[in-house]
Amino acid sequence: MAVSFSTNAQITIASSDIISQFSIGNSVMIHETEAPANVNIGSPGGGNNWDFSSLQGGVNFITTVVNPSGSPYINEFPGATISSSAVRDIEGDLAQIWFYWNINGGFDNLGSAALLDSSVGSTFITKNTPAARELQLPLTYNSTWSQTYTSTFYLNGAPFINTDLSVSTVVDAYGTMILPGGASFEALRVRESTTSSGITDVYYLFVSKSGAQVSLFASDPNPPLSGAIDLEGYSYNGPFTVTSVEQIDGLPNNYYLGQNFPNPFNPSTKISWQSPVNSHQTLKIYDILGNEVATLVNEYKAAGAYNATFDASGLASGIYLYRLQAGSFVETKKMILLR
Repeated sequence: MAVSFSTNAQITIASSDIISQFSIGNSVMIHETEAPANVNIGSPGGGNNWDFSSLQGGVNFITTVVNPSGSPYINEFPGATISSSAVRDIEGDLAQIWFYWNINGGFDNLGSAALLDSSVGSTFITKNTPAARELQLPLTYNSTWSQTYTSTFYLNGAPFINTDLSVSTVVDAYGTMILPGGASFEALRVRESTTSSGITDVYYLFVSKSGAQVSLFASDPNPPLSGAIDLEGYSYNGPFTVTSVEQIDGLPNNYYLGQNFPNPFNPSTKISWQSPVNSHQTLKIYDILGNEVATLVNEYKAAGAYNATFDASGLASGIYLYRLQAGSFVETKKMILLR
């Protein structure tokens, strides 16, 4: 595949860019792997052409931006102004995860909450105190910041493990990056060094104004600043996008029908699903008596992840069912229309 680069220039990522990326309803497919790799990270300064077109994701999952005030664990993260939800495979276990951030001079990670299929009835929550700064805002070449924070893991509301972390971060390069599929983005290179219990980990984040990004996790605690480095894993994603019925780039690893959001809703709500195989797919809405009230999808679709919006204008308040059939996979869930 021929790869061409645009003329690169220094960019600045502002709070408004982050807010735009994380508009409620936006979604993105994230591709990640823990497989070792060797990738060229360019060099400090400008003029970089980062070719990430050969990266491959071993695990693919969707993350969807949701309204923090309507998310199930907002009481655990009362300062959150941004939230997203994802369903993903974690070492063979299916997990539903909610992430929480705020913007206060930076893009700050408050923590996350997770439910695992193998641990029904258990809630796994991680809280960062103070919030972990992912990006200093505005973010531009030569931005630097550092902090020390404690990450506390809670099992069913009880603190279980405390981890103290010391982080030092610098934006040390800018240029153009190419993602798998050939899309190019002006990007900044962020180098983060995290030390905990005497062990240091380094990762590089290549981030654009649109949210397209690449994360490289170095296997060496002191990797070189230029050239090819060995990795113990990486992830990448394109820009956040949203449409009323949306296919998100990338192939998922399993079937999944998500809980609609918001729920309860009035008058519209979003339903997400995914299928790892090509198949005829139907997504239908029923009232509590089993009468069909709407068909959102009834067609052959390629393997992938999708979102659809259900508009219940004209329907009465009450409990409704939505049913996905994708090949041999069938699942039904409840939702509540509340006027």
